[in-house]
Amino acid sequence: MVKKHILPLTYEPKIMDVRTGKCTQTIRPITSSITKDVGDLVMFHGWAGKPYRSEWNWRTPYCKIIEAFDVKISDNGLFIYTFAQTECYPLVKGVEADKIAKLDGFDNYDSMYQQFKKMYGNKLKNITFRVIRWSPVPLKMKLDGIQGVL
Repeated sequence: MVKKHILPLTYEPKIMDVRTGKCTQTIRPITSSITKDVGDLVMFHGWAGKPYRSEWNWRTPYCKIIEAFDVKISDNGLFIYTFAQTECYPLVKGVEADKIAKLDGFDNYDSMYQQFKKMYGNKLKNITFRVIRWSPVPLKMKLDGIQGVL
């Protein structure tokens, strides 16, 4: 069964890229038992005022999740969880880690790591994140005077 997920987007440098379809990846802490899986649909929205305390002021159409996997983030690379049953996870670093970071709107892995360290502090090493990639919907939308394809 296809699930629909509605996710807030509050990281300002990334908002317009997601809204225009330039960015089609997000890395989020796993906070619920409802997984975001390949084939599910995801929609993003922003807030008119304070996050979680105001009305939505924009939203994307639902987009299909085309790739999803779990990672741990460390100062020397990403540990990618490929099988939930095993404790042996590959460490991705260098160019491959940079590719994942760039898909999320960062210049490289180090800049992504520094931002996540700011956001999550010392808890970062204990958090499992879900990388979610979606396919842009071939729908033209007008976003505050900017034509974009989502």
